[in-house]
Amino acid sequence: VGHVMEIIREGKVKATDIGFGGSSYVDHEYTSGMMFGERALLTEEPRAANITAVGEVSCLCLSREVLEKVFGPLQCIFDRAMLLPILMGVPIFSRSGLELLEMKQLSELIEDLTFRKNTKLVNNGDQIHQ
Repeated sequence: VGHVMEIIREGKVKATDIGFGGSSYVDHEYTSGMMFGERALLTEEPRAANITAVGEVSCLCLSREVLEKVFGPLQCIFDRAMLLPILMGVPIFSRSGLELLEMKQLSELIEDLTFRKNTKLVNNGDQIHQ
């Protein structure tokens, strides 16, 4: 279970063996200004990837206790921030050539939906609605 999240101050890390919600994702690199460990910190679930420094790395570390004191009701901000690493782990997006800013913009446009068990999400033959 994650007790801290890290924000990369300088350097680069590589995430490998990434798994989330029963899915596996492609390896991903994080650079200055990006964060990791936030999902495990917020959900109190086990870490979902291995993180390895690529060269020397300096990170800012925030504990769950500090985040709860400072951001308490602002968890929705972190919920949105968790979408970016998920998107970057999906092969169609990770290989798209999109810049980080474009990926952030895309993550802000995503609608987060929840469905009840046995809800049919797609019917064969349905038309696509945009």
